[in-house]
Amino acid sequence: MDSRGFFLGFDIEVWNRTLPEPGITFGASAGFRLPNGAIRAPDASWVSKARWDALTADTRTPYPHLCPDFVVEVLHSPGTATVVMSPSDRIGEAKAKMVEYRDNGARLGWLVDRRHHTIYAYRPNTPVETITDPVSVSGDPELPGFVADLSRVFA
Repeated sequence: MDSRGFFLGFDIEVWNRTLPEPGITFGASAGFRLPNGAIRAPDASWVSKARWDALTADTRTPYPHLCPDFVVEVLHSPGTATVVMSPSDRIGEAKAKMVEYRDNGARLGWLVDRRHHTIYAYRPNTPVETITDPVSVSGDPELPGFVADLSRVFA
């Protein structure tokens, strides 16, 4: 994740601090063991306090045994990726990962395609929403009151 992806994690944490019972915000270095056994590390994520508190010490380390409530993956612009892949391969792989998060319990997932200034929003039992050229994006209703400023992300 580059600094532009960090901006989204920062926005999540600012929102998190406004909650009566703040959850836990994670950056790109945090990995999770999903219910299907896969270990994934989204660019930014958030877990509700109730779900985090339900984990035992053994299921919190080395990778928390849960899928975050909210996950963000940032598809970097060409030239910033560390692995050489075609744009269609990168977006296809990223979309498959977002479906995996959704299928493993994420209530909301955003795939941020910086190259095309597009957000793909993933929610359970709902078709993927495509949001083109947004200035901001709302996490409602899953994350009440959360709005991310995308001007820095797409800059």
